[in-house]
Amino acid sequence: MPEVVERLRQQTFDADRYEIIVVDNNLSDALREFVNTVQKLPGAEVRYVLESRTGLHYAQHAGAKVARGKILAYTEDDILVPKNWLNALMQEFEDPRVGKVGGVVGCGWFYRRGLFQSFEAQRRFYMYDLNTPTRFSVIIPTYNRFEMLVDCLAAVRAQTVPEDAYEIIVVDNASQDATAQIVERLNAQAGKAIKYVYEVQPGLLHARHAGAQVARGDILAFIDDDVIVESDWLAQLSRAYEELNAEAAGGRIRIRWDEEPPGWIAAYQCRLGAIDLGPQMRLLATNETINGGNFSIRRQYLYEVGGFAPGEDCRSSVRGSSEVGLCRRIHARGGHIAWVPDALVWHCQMVAKHATIADLRQRYVSGGIGAAYERWHIRPVGTVHLALWTVEVLARAMVNWVRSWKYRGRSEDDYIRCELQKTHYLSQGAFYFRLIRDLRFRQQVSCEDWINR
Repeated sequence: MPEVVERLRQQTFDADRYEIIVVDNNLSDALREFVNTVQKLPGAEVRYVLESRTGLHYAQHAGAKVARGKILAYTEDDILVPKNWLNALMQEFEDPRVGKVGGVVGCGWFYRRGLFQSFEAQRRFYMYDLNTPTRFSVIIPTYNRFEMLVDCLAAVRAQTVPEDAYEIIVVDNASQDATAQIVERLNAQAGKAIKYVYEVQPGLLHARHAGAQVARGDILAFIDDDVIVESDWLAQLSRAYEELNAEAAGGRIRIRWDEEPPGWIAAYQCRLGAIDLGPQMRLLATNETINGGNFSIRRQYLYEVGGFAPGEDCRSSVRGSSEVGLCRRIHARGGHIAWVPDALVWHCQMVAKHATIADLRQRYVSGGIGAAYERWHIRPVGTVHLALWTVEVLARAMVNWVRSWKYRGRSEDDYIRCELQKTHYLSQGAFYFRLIRDLRFRQQVSCEDWINR
C-alpha cells in the first residue's frame, strides 16, 4: 500500500486538483497510521475512510460518499498506476458521452479496455446522491433502438407510484444511433429525470451491471428497451417485497405485435419473451424462473449472489443462461423469487422481423447455449462426460433433422418444430465441444460471480 499511495501522489496532474481516498476494508491499525503520516507531507491530500462491511462495492461506495471530485477514479491496493494516469483519464472524459472508463495497467501505459478490470473511473453524477436512497431503480439497457426506447421511457415515466419512489437509468451499451441525444432531449422536456450511463463493454450482462453500479434504489427493476410497462407496474412489484418478503420478483410479459401475426407463431411466444405463470401472486418453486425483460431484485442481494450470468447477446465473448443462472443461484441460497402476475409489461415485436423462422432459429441457438451452460454449471463434469453429452445432443439433432426432412412439404407446423429443435441441440453440442477443446473458455464459463469481479 505505501508504494501504491506514493505512486498516486507522484501524478503529473496538479496536486490541488485531486485527492486520494484510502478506504480501509480490513480494520488495519497500520494502514491508519500510515495515512496519518502521509497526511503531513506536501502534495495531494490523502484521506482515510473506514468501512467495516466487507466487500468491494461497500468500499467503493464508502469512498464515493466522502469524495469531493467530479470524477471518481478507482484502483486497487496492489496496482502501481503510471504517473500520467490521471492525465490519461482526463483525456478520455473530454468526450461528454463518456460516463465511465476502465482498463488495465501494465508497463507504464494506459489501456482502455472497458469496465471491471484493474481500474475504473466515472463521473461523480453517475453515482448521484448515495445518501438519498429511493425505493426502485429502473434500469434499461439499450443498444441502437432509440425509437423503441422513447416509448419505453414514456411508460416508465408515467408510473402511479410517487415520483421520488423511483429513478430511471438508461444504460447506453455503446450505441451508434441517436440514443444519447434522445435522452438529452427528453430530459429537457417536462417529466421525470432520466439518468444516462454510457457503457463501453458490449453485452447485456455488462450493461445491466453498469446500471446496478450507479443505482441508489433498494430494489433494481430491469426491463428491456423494447417493452411497454403498465402504469401500476412498480406498484405491483412492490407488493412482492412488502407482502412476501421476496428477494426477487417478476411479472407477466405479453407480446404486442405491430400487425396481425401468422397463426403458427402463437406456439412460440414463450421464445419471444412471453411468460405467464398463473393468476395468483406467489413464491416460485425451485425449478421456476422469471424472465429478464421484467425482472427485479434487491440491490444488495444481486451482489451477494454474483449478478446476472452472461446472456444471449451475441456481442458478448461468453454466452450463457442470463437470468436463469441468476435464479438458480437465488434458489440455491434459499432466497425467494415472487411471481407477480399484475406487474405486466408488453414486449413489442415486429411481424416482419420476429415472426420468422430466421429469428426463431437465433432464439433457439441462444436457448440451446443457455441449456448447455446450465447443465454444465449444475454438474461440472470432465472431458469424457462432455464428449458423451456432445454425442447425445448431436444424435437428437440428427433425429430432428430426419423428421424435418420427412415433414417438409407435408406439415408446415411439424417441419418448423423439428427444424428448431435441431438447431437447439446443435447449439448445445457446439457449446459442449468448445468446453472440451478450450480450457480457457471452460474457466471463463465456470465463473459464478459476474458482478464483483
